[in-house]
Amino acid sequence: MKLLNSLLVLICLIVILPSIAQAEKYECKYPSYSNINGNHKDDNFKLLFLIEENEEKAYIIGNLQKVEVLKIDRGMGISIIEITALGNIMTTVISKDMKSVHSRNTIGPMGNLIPSQYYGSCTKE
Repeated sequence: MKLLNSLLVLICLIVILPSIAQAEKYECKYPSYSNINGNHKDDNFKLLFLIEENEEKAYIIGNLQKVEVLKIDRGMGISIIEITALGNIMTTVISKDMKSVHSRNTIGPMGNLIPSQYYGSCTKE
């Protein structure tokens, strides 16, 4: 029985480990952004993405949760599209040289547009 349990654990590891090993983490930092009031500096805005290559899935990692997002691999880089619970659309593009642009296309509670675009770069782990 002990041998059977050990064998089951080994089989599970063989199945699970390859998918874990294929996950890549992208940490993106955006020191500047633009909105309707002009260009600004902000050294505190960061995004964290987890991309599972084997599963063709991507996630944005927040303080409270991990949310699945749409990933489009275009060969020259990746595009990530998030649709928030309120229906707002956020897009992030990461180029092969790890430059990044994050765009927020938001409609406020009074129906007003709240556009913004962040400029920065990412590191991959």
